[in-house]
Amino acid sequence: MEESLSLEETNKLRISLGLKPLKVDTESKPSGGAIGEKTYDNSVEGHERRAVDNWKQHETEIQKEATRKAKLDGIKKARDVAKRFAQLEGKGLGEEEENEEDTTTWVKKMKRRQKKLAERMAKDKEEEEERALREHKEYTADQLAGVRVGHDLDELHEGEEGTILTLKDTTIEENEEDGDELVSTELAERERLNERMELKKKKPVYNAYDDDENGERSVLAQYDEEIDGKKKKRFVLDGSGNSADINAHREEVIEKLKAKPIKITLDLPKPEVVSDYAMNTNIRKSKKKKSKSTRKKTEDDDSLAPPPENTQEAPDTNSMEVDSAPASAPKPKRTYKETSFVDDEDLQDSLATQRRAALKKRKILKPDAFARKLLEDAAAVAEEVLDEAENAMVDDEEEPGLIIDETTEFVANLRAAVIPERKNIKVEASRITSMADDWVEPLNGDIEDMEVDSVDDVDGKAGHKSNNITPGPPDGAPEFSSTGLEEEMTMSRGVGATLAMLNQRGLLKRDEEAENKVQLLRDRQNFNVQKRLREVEAEEKAKSQRLRDRQSGKFDRMSAREREEHARWENKQRDLQEARDLQTRFKEYRPDVNLQYKDEFGRDMTPKEAFKHLSHQFHGKGSGKAKTEKRLKKIEDEKKREATSSLNTNSASAVQAAAKKGKQAGVRLM
Repeated sequence: MEESLSLEETNKLRISLGLKPLKVDTESKPSGGAIGEKTYDNSVEGHERRAVDNWKQHETEIQKEATRKAKLDGIKKARDVAKRFAQLEGKGLGEEEENEEDTTTWVKKMKRRQKKLAERMAKDKEEEEERALREHKEYTADQLAGVRVGHDLDELHEGEEGTILTLKDTTIEENEEDGDELVSTELAERERLNERMELKKKKPVYNAYDDDENGERSVLAQYDEEIDGKKKKRFVLDGSGNSADINAHREEVIEKLKAKPIKITLDLPKPEVVSDYAMNTNIRKSKKKKSKSTRKKTEDDDSLAPPPENTQEAPDTNSMEVDSAPASAPKPKRTYKETSFVDDEDLQDSLATQRRAALKKRKILKPDAFARKLLEDAAAVAEEVLDEAENAMVDDEEEPGLIIDETTEFVANLRAAVIPERKNIKVEASRITSMADDWVEPLNGDIEDMEVDSVDDVDGKAGHKSNNITPGPPDGAPEFSSTGLEEEMTMSRGVGATLAMLNQRGLLKRDEEAENKVQLLRDRQNFNVQKRLREVEAEEKAKSQRLRDRQSGKFDRMSAREREEHARWENKQRDLQEARDLQTRFKEYRPDVNLQYKDEFGRDMTPKEAFKHLSHQFHGKGSGKAKTEKRLKKIEDEKKREATSSLNTNSASAVQAAAKKGKQAGVRLM
């Protein structure tokens, strides 16, 4: 790094080094302004002179700079030499000091130093204790008197550990109105969580058992918080740092303890010997409920001859013999106005609940059990028919002949309409037994295709069949003729028989495409049914799992947040399982894709028309006016052709008019 020195400093330095100072020119040189500047003309010689003068001036400046630099280097070298030979101040290592301390003095000095350090540390500790005591005195329970706490006392006493209260974060206006208030962040978060959980429950707005604190129920209480604001449970601290409610509760407990002293005894109760025999105690026996017959005969209010009353009266010798009992007064009909429909909805709800409970208790029969039950019902019906046949034969032998006269005919006409009972059919036991045996074979083949809903449905169907059973082969059983030739099928049984006859003769052609479509439709329906069954099974499994967890007490040991996390995890696992099941089922799924294009009029478009329509939509262009009119006219003609019936053509109308004129009846075959 280069250093520049003034002339005076250089002379001082040279004098200190014993050198001769530099000369100072005191005479003032004439300024450059006194000497006029050289002027040059614009000729070639003038330009050459200017160039020569500039060159000389440049060389002179270079020489001056070199001279100044050489002088500075010499001064620097002289300074370095002077520093090298200068003597250092102070004593060296070999020189001894006059007042040097010995070892004893140094040890004493260190002890005094340690003592001073210990005193300083003790003093600092005392100052810290005084400061802590002073700070502790500043915040006491007396200064918390009148401070409001924004929670209930029961909430603060719930936790085993203490609750940390902090100043509530409020605005300036709220602080000026309400003042300072202490709140707990954890309790406030818990209150907000409880409010959200209550809102999620979607409880009904009106509850007949909700009362106010004073026992009074207000009208439209759900809007009280909107109008008056939310009611908060608060209490104010007293001078001791407690609440007035706590002190009152303590005094009440103390008074109760004083009023009723607790007696403590150290006497042990005498051990009781348990007998090995049963005691003579009154044992209740459950009485069997007698089934009351609820079957009543329907009374017709419009009937002329009401049924006789079953009254047993003592025989009177003086009374006359009467064919029938005296007619009782007709029972008045209940009008529509007298009928009450108030409890119909409650009755329907209770009946629906009972039906659901009965459906849950129903036992679904397996195919083999269902077949066994049908066989038992058939055998029971066969025995019943045999008994009725035998009874009918005996009755025919014992009963006398029926006497018909004018009186019996008149009374028969006056009686109410009676439901016709089942006729007694006389059949042989061997024929009924063979009928029951013939029913076993079709049941064994078709039992897998049956769908059993419930026991009640099976009983209902069996009962219905038992009332309408006639002896003979079942429906659909093959009939064998005695000639060995099959009877030709007729069209008298309906469309199904007609199609079966045509198929047997080979007149119907099987359409493989239609059969494939039918098979695809069946597969799709089967797929949807299986999907729905799996969904119902998954829902039932989830409900049972939740019920087991609730009964095991697992949720009692979990907080609200843990319950939410557990429910969220279970839902996630259930969704993953459903996704895996869907992926497995869709491996065998064969979709039937049928693309149909409709225009704005609802007509089916050809692929060419559909492509043109999509192209116009994509490019944002349309057909011209002529093409549009041509297309609209074509559509209108098609609609007219569809609306015009084939029987309303000109030729048909002419033939019809000629037939009408000639009074000839006829049908036109197309």
